[in-house]
Amino acid sequence: MKGLAAVAIGMLLVSAACGLGPPQISGNASATPSDSAPGVSLAPIDSSTPIDSSTPIDNSAPVDLSSAPTVSFAGKTSKKTTVFTVGAPIRVDYTFNGSGNFVVQLTATDGSLIGSVADRVGKGSATTWLYGGTGKGYFDVTADGPWTLKATTMLPPISAVPVTFTGSSDLVTMPFAAKGALTVSWTNSGAGNFIVELAYATDGNFADPVANLIGKSTGSAQLINHQGPFALEVNADGPWTLTVTARP
Repeated sequence: MKGLAAVAIGMLLVSAACGLGPPQISGNASATPSDSAPGVSLAPIDSSTPIDSSTPIDNSAPVDLSSAPTVSFAGKTSKKTTVFTVGAPIRVDYTFNGSGNFVVQLTATDGSLIGSVADRVGKGSATTWLYGGTGKGYFDVTADGPWTLKATTMLPPISAVPVTFTGSSDLVTMPFAAKGALTVSWTNSGAGNFIVELAYATDGNFADPVANLIGKSTGSAQLINHQGPFALEVNADGPWTLTVTARP
């Protein structure tokens, strides 16, 4: 996924480019180091009061549709699909019936990454979204068993807060409208990285970090001075729930 860090050590950083103070975090987390990160443990969570920004981030423009034909692909092993026209936003539905890694990336014809679609181990299915990518591209699929992909360019409904999302692996959520101060609460039952970022649904760009942990956890992040629509980008290897609410 765009903007996701590869290794999580339990700290949240705020992008200076956003002009925002650090999110205020509450909750608890427990972790079992993963095979890919032996000896890693969670750092203490900073509960300092967030500092307000003088000017709210304003990204309230509507999500525009860049039309493109629906495409579907299927295979039984790793492959690169044929090149197709990439629209935005894109709803991607996938199924995978293998036992190993299933990694799918939407790649532009110049080799640059447009967006990550799937990164999981073992069979499963999911619906994920990509925002802001256009042009020509193809799906680069790593798989050891049967899979299907369907990419549909469409305008998703924009939910009002409070809104709850659930999943069991990596995905990008549908958009939601938000303005001002937000609370994002989570539970995560996976053993590996759990990374969540707030992204603009207008272009898919990074807005703010939400969670960056290893192992099972519950908690919440307090985000300030935001104006959407937004989506949540999730990197996880087990069941998770995210709830976004507005704060006074």
